[in-house]
Order: sequence, then C-alpha cells, then structure tokens
Amino acid sequence: MSKNIPAKANAGQFKDAVKKFYWDTYGRADINVHLKLYDSDDKETTDSGAATKRVYIIELKKLINGVSTSSILFSKLKTKAQVKIELPSEVRQSSPPMSGKYKIKCVDKNN
Repeated sequence: MSKNIPAKANAGQFKDAVKKFYWDTYGRADINVHLKLYDSDDKETTDSGAATKRVYIIELKKLINGVSTSSILFSKLKTKAQVKIELPSEVRQSSPPMSGKYKIKCVDKNN
C-alpha cells in the first residue's frame, strides 16, 4: 500500500506516494509521473478546477522484462485515497503480432 494521497493530487504528490513500490520491486528503479486532466466532455484541460478525470502516467526509468503493473487500485479515505499496485500474474502478448514501422527511443542514464 502507498501513503495516503490527496484526492486531487498533482504529479509530484502521486509520485511521492507510489515511488517506494517501484524502488523496492525493481531494484532501486526511479519513476517519472505525468498528470493529464480531462473535463466533463473528456477533453484534455489544464484547469485543475474544471477537471473531472485525472490520469497519472507512470514512467519506469529502468528497463525491465514484461509489464510493471497489472492494476492500480484506489481506496477513498475521506479526502484522501490509498493506492494498491499489483504485479501482473502473466504478461499477454499481442495477437496477431504487431507489425509496421515504429520509432523507438532508448534513453540511457545520461539521456
């Protein structure tokens, strides 16, 4: 379980609450967290007051095999939430396999 997180947490608050999971689970792996806000029309917004949905994008800064989580569960505790991050029981591959042309960016520790 994470630390308690404010219901309208910014990216930094969310990162502070979940980083220990990634650090402990993936051998000192750091993360970046990005926050996207959406209004009632499901359009991206920068207005936190108008936001009805918050999407936290967790970027693991260490290469691993497979998927880092299968689900993240929030439990509301009055004006704060608690987060439970679960590891996947199995990794599913695309079917049929993906094909086409892709740009892949590989970033090392020095960027």
